[in-house]
Amino acid sequence: MFRLIRFFAKKQPEYVQVALDTVPGNEAIVTIDATDYEVIFFNVLYEPQLIGIVFPEFEVTPESMAGVSCLNIKNGTIRFDLTYNANIRTSSGNIFLCTVNDAAIRTGLFGKRYLQRFYERALVKKKYVIGTLDISVYRKLIAFFYYPKPVFLVCTATTENTNAFPVDTCRKVWDHYIFGARRSNNIIGGCAVGDVIIIGDADFSKRDMIYQLGKFRVAQDEIKFRTDTGTGIPVPETVSGYEAARIVQIMEYATQNVYIAEVVSERTVVNDAPALAHIHKFWLTSEKMRRRYSVV
Repeated sequence: MFRLIRFFAKKQPEYVQVALDTVPGNEAIVTIDATDYEVIFFNVLYEPQLIGIVFPEFEVTPESMAGVSCLNIKNGTIRFDLTYNANIRTSSGNIFLCTVNDAAIRTGLFGKRYLQRFYERALVKKKYVIGTLDISVYRKLIAFFYYPKPVFLVCTATTENTNAFPVDTCRKVWDHYIFGARRSNNIIGGCAVGDVIIIGDADFSKRDMIYQLGKFRVAQDEIKFRTDTGTGIPVPETVSGYEAARIVQIMEYATQNVYIAEVVSERTVVNDAPALAHIHKFWLTSEKMRRRYSVV
């Protein structure tokens, strides 16, 4: 009973913003045909739920990925059951996409009760980003939101104030950016393979302005833009640095697309502010993680 009272007495927030000097590696262990490999992983799509996997120390072929079974985050809290989905070939190596079929969250009895409580609350409020929600899908979403997700800003070659949006399903791997977006996103939806875009790090010091982009036109008018000299693309003041990248591949899924863009410019540094990241389910994180990240 004491443990239960202490667990709920913490009153940990569900959502926090944190500052990142460097993007965390998201180290994990992937099992392929009963053999474990160290990997880096990142989220790509919410629906279907896709993750990207990179093998920094091993050469793994698309054929061998057919034997993938699971991924365990190194702290032992999260386990994903996987099936291989697709391969992104780059000059530096392969980036593998896997479908998350199920997720196990090792939180103990009290943590499971807490999880059930938030799931029931989500059903009542209908606050979720996908079409169908059940407890299995909710576990996968929670697992996706369990660690700091860096926020990037994507800018396209259209009129300023309507050309930029934030995305947290994005990661730079070698000289390529991979990110997911809904097909209802009219900003990126007008782009095609061969088009050049700008991708920048969200400036933590301007975090209150970032989520105005892509949503509220009136509020966006308060955000200043600069024109990138190399591309002519308007870039909002809410980035701390950015690069130009050319879209080399678009992968279509049910309601979302995966965009792969290759860097084609030097990095433009705007300031030395840390990058913005957020943790959606901070109450489920470990004490070590809560001590590590400064909470706003």
